[in-house]
Amino acid sequence: MTSQEFNITIGKLRPRLINFANGFVKGGAATAEDMVQEAVIKLWKSSEIQEIKTPEALSVQILKNVCLDYLKLKKNN
Repeated sequence: MTSQEFNITIGKLRPRLINFANGFVKGGAATAEDMVQEAVIKLWKSSEIQEIKTPEALSVQILKNVCLDYLKLKKNN
């Protein structure tokens, strides 16, 4: 997947990812946007980026993990 293909794919998925993050963290739009941004960066840095067959599923899974990490950190503080 080239960077242009990645940007197009993520551009289409971004609203769904933001909705998912909003429902998960309830911390406002800025927090949800930060979660999505972190998930997109992790997806891009993934060593398997060339082999991804369903980027939507993987991006949601990564975003869920990012949100869970955020909630654990928030709970501990």
